[in-house]
Amino acid sequence: MGGCIMKYAGNVAAFLALAGLAALMGCANGDTEETFGYELDDAVTLNLIDTAATDPQFDTFVSAVNRFGLTETLTRPGPFTVFAPTDAAFAKLPAATRDMLLADRDLFQSVLMYHIVPGRLGLDDVADVGYLDTVEGTILPIRSMNGTLVLGDAQVVEPNLEATNGVIHGIDTVLLPDMSVGPPRMQLP
Repeated sequence: MGGCIMKYAGNVAAFLALAGLAALMGCANGDTEETFGYELDDAVTLNLIDTAATDPQFDTFVSAVNRFGLTETLTRPGPFTVFAPTDAAFAKLPAATRDMLLADRDLFQSVLMYHIVPGRLGLDDVADVGYLDTVEGTILPIRSMNGTLVLGDAQVVEPNLEATNGVIHGIDTVLLPDMSVGPPRMQLP
């Protein structure tokens, strides 16, 4: 993958974005009820985006979600598990890549959907599964390394932030879908 981000070209991008949102809506409409044993604390009152907004290490993530009008995606009933990149994760991207990602709604939406999986998955629930199917439509590999959960190239740095419609795990790297599968994509810097 080489640390690059790829973009769907032309109408393919619109089709995939709609297909991904349809999948996300299907999960939100009760098609995915599995929680893998992770119980919601009754004291939790904020949805995923509001939960992320209360933590200053997710400012870039929340700002981009709000700027691109994707807030509704993270306020749907779910439940969803979001692997949210911290501000430090966005800062690790090359400047040109970060700027392009944060300027392109379709690209950001595709990358965001790679960070979301259906269900309420606590850290212990995903530690030994090997991979997760993302809302984006590709597989996110998972492994445990020296007691730390690693998803793709990212380590979980802030686990189990509960929300009414799911759970957030803060990660130290922006995850990028496997660019070797799917429709032709344009490489970004």
